[in-house]
Amino acid sequence: MLKKTTRREIKNLRSKSINVFNGLKSLDSITYTESPLEADLCYHLEFDDKVSNYQAQPLPIEYYFQGTVRSYTPDFEVNYKDGTICYFEVKYCSDIERIDSFFEWEVAIRKATTSKGKGFIVIKEDFIRQEFLYENLQTLYSASDLPIYR
Repeated sequence: MLKKTTRREIKNLRSKSINVFNGLKSLDSITYTESPLEADLCYHLEFDDKVSNYQAQPLPIEYYFQGTVRSYTPDFEVNYKDGTICYFEVKYCSDIERIDSFFEWEVAIRKATTSKGKGFIVIKEDFIRQEFLYENLQTLYSASDLPIYR
């Protein structure tokens, strides 16, 4: 068995584009993500009224794929106010097209997460960076700590 009980430490990885996000709903004081796209998802999570909190790079899960037990670390674990928990995988559209067996892998991960009572969603760049919504979320977030005088 592959049981791993610690989170991935990505803060000092050299082969990735590590990004920092300081979110109010994040369970970590500083959220480190492996890509700018993952950091961009944080804007959506911060302003989603249904989201209670979230954590990047949560504990890994085990899944069965192509004849072996493997380990997978989701990009995010999102906890909703209604008590549901969902794992998010953030992907560029071009990456999905390029990865062999991506959809079979997605089914295997979904099966593993469902057996634990959790959801699994692949969030693509066309959703995260949809025009106007994404820009408005960025603007709102940048202004969210400004004092308001009356």
